[in-house]
Amino acid sequence: MDEETKNIIKKALDDGMSFDEAMEKIERTNSDDDYAEISYSTVKGTGYIFGNVDEAANGILILINQLLDALNNDPERKQHVIRDINELMMKQTLGMLKANGVSMDQIMEVLSEDE
Repeated sequence: MDEETKNIIKKALDDGMSFDEAMEKIERTNSDDDYAEISYSTVKGTGYIFGNVDEAANGILILINQLLDALNNDPERKQHVIRDINELMMKQTLGMLKANGVSMDQIMEVLSEDE
């Protein structure tokens, strides 16, 4: 068993999954290139993604859209969720830009052009 598989199993066990469940997901991931599974536990406040990350990203976008649709009757909560999503995306984008050597001056210049 390679190190990556061991790490996946360890994380799955830490997240409360049984060894058999973890192995089943690994086998499914290895046999189907498009397979993705996304899970979140409200009890533990943890989540995991198994499989194809591009498919998982598509699934997450679909779930976000469904969540926002479900919040149509609660505009205040919907606004709060959208603000949280925007803040997370901004932090991720800034981190990625900084990691790629883009200076804060360049980032601020682009942001001020949009105003």
